[in-house]
Amino acid sequence: FALTDTLLRDETGRDLGEDLRHLEHDPVVFRTEQETMAQLIHQVRQDDPKMVFEMLSMLWEYFQQGGPHRIIYTVPAMVAAVLQLVGRLGSETSDQAVEILDFTHTLCTSLGTLAPQESVRLWLLSAACADKVAAKAEKVAELVRRISSSIDNVLICLDQYIPEQEARLRGLQLMVGTLRQMTVGLEEDDLKMICGRAVALSSKMLSKRYQSKAFCLCCELYWLPHLDFQDPDRGLLCLRRALQSADGAIHSDPLDVGLFVDILNEVIHLFAEGASQVSAVLLSKILALCVQHVKYIGNRVPQESMRALRSAISSLAAKQKESMEAVMVGDVYIPYLEIDLRSAEQLPTEPSVKTFVT
Repeated sequence: FALTDTLLRDETGRDLGEDLRHLEHDPVVFRTEQETMAQLIHQVRQDDPKMVFEMLSMLWEYFQQGGPHRIIYTVPAMVAAVLQLVGRLGSETSDQAVEILDFTHTLCTSLGTLAPQESVRLWLLSAACADKVAAKAEKVAELVRRISSSIDNVLICLDQYIPEQEARLRGLQLMVGTLRQMTVGLEEDDLKMICGRAVALSSKMLSKRYQSKAFCLCCELYWLPHLDFQDPDRGLLCLRRALQSADGAIHSDPLDVGLFVDILNEVIHLFAEGASQVSAVLLSKILALCVQHVKYIGNRVPQESMRALRSAISSLAAKQKESMEAVMVGDVYIPYLEIDLRSAEQLPTEPSVKTFVT
């Protein structure tokens, strides 16, 4: 560390305060130096995970002395290196995994409001890692509590420290995707609370467009097949709020008609997973609603929205054809046959591409 001391500490000695200390450095050179220090973290290697953990803990003590303007570069690499150790532990080492995850919690907390979007990613990475360990561990309760704490911190970051709608929606997407891939996850009461907070966060979006996208995402939280959790009533309520927000959005900007196509694709996805109360009748009605809005807007429909709608219809038609063939050879009845695609016939025909030969 004697050789890297100038990269870990400020040399000038001027008292600018923690929030202004970065101003005495050239930003390009400073970023390059700190990224180099972050690369040093991944050079800490040893066959014994305990020894590596001790070395990383010692390294963190040095990094803390550099102030918050430095740790925003080193914390992400430190978290990644620490979580790699968890995968090297056996199923009987739950206590060691909890200790490592607690250290990760300290690292993520230190980042705090300095880089909230990066904090969201690191909290979710920690939660996903804890879930993988819990799937093969003997002591699951402590690990589940760490998962719950990580997701709780994600929602705090999204609600309090990320005001930008697009960044908030992106964080919500990452959280939903992480939860849907978990195999152990949370206690049912904690999961219900997380779903409620995610819906409340969606309602705080300033524009109807982002509200619709966020509510559409939250629908998936109420059908989590891997965690054996379903709350179809609240899920359908969330879907209804997404439709209402989309309707409000197109009153401000008709070109947001693609929101209805996004909702249609979400319902198709849930229907394919066999989500309860997501029936062929519901899917048919939302398809008809999409077609109705597209017809109303006419030639102003964005090409990407029209292509997405046609692609969804083509996929449903192909599923119906496959289902019909399966029934004819004696397989069980398949729900895709109940979907009504007649409303799709009202779409304007796709313009043909003419080729001129000279």
